[in-house]
Amino acid sequence: IALTWLDPPGEPNGGKALVNELDLRVIGPKGKTYYPYKLDKNNPTKKATTGNNNVDIVELVELKNPRAGEWTIKVIAKSINVGEGQEFSVAAYSK
Repeated sequence: IALTWLDPPGEPNGGKALVNELDLRVIGPKGKTYYPYKLDKNNPTKKATTGNNNVDIVELVELKNPRAGEWTIKVIAKSINVGEGQEFSVAAYSK
């Protein structure tokens, strides 16, 4: 399951890459929350882990052998600093 958006340009030398930050959460049938992959912005060659991705505009949750049942996909507007909202796209693929 992937989430992406076009982020407004930030201030030069502003220190923070993201202007508007969205979060992807996937909740399984038994209530477990799955978090997206994230990179370490200080060491981008390090293997990705999962958790709160506050580095880039693409968030990906990978579900290995998901169980049958009702799943919930949440897109959370963590911070909208420019504009009154943020358009985004979500895509899901299943084999």
